Amino acid sequence: MARFYVGPDASCRRAAAAADVGGWFYRRTMTTTTPILNGPHLRRVRDDGYWRVTAPSGILLGYVEEVEVDGRPRYRATRLHPPLRLVGIGEFAALDEATECLR
Repeated sequence: MARFYVGPDASCRRAAAAADVGGWFYRRTMTTTTPILNGPHLRRVRDDGYWRVTAPSGILLGYVEEVEVDGRPRYRATRLHPPLRLVGIGEFAALDEATECLR
C-alpha cells in the first residue's frame, strides 16, 4: 500500500510512507505480551506494616508505614533523600497510592 504525501522533496514522502508500517488494522489490533515493569516495588521490612519501596533498577526510593487513624488503616509515605535524610510525603488511604507517590 503506497501512500503519497505532499512535501518539499521525495525523501519526505518516502519517510512518511515508511512510518505507516502496518496500516490502521495493525495499529488497532497490536497488543503486547510483555509485562510492563516500570512501577515501584514493595518489600516488607517488618511484620507490623513497614515496607521498603524500590525502583525497578533497585534504587531505594523510600518507605511506607501502616498506621491506624480512627480505627482505619492509613499508609504514611516517606521519601529518602541522600545522604540518609527522610522526608514525609503524606498519608494515604490505600497502599498503592502511597507507593505511587514515591515513583
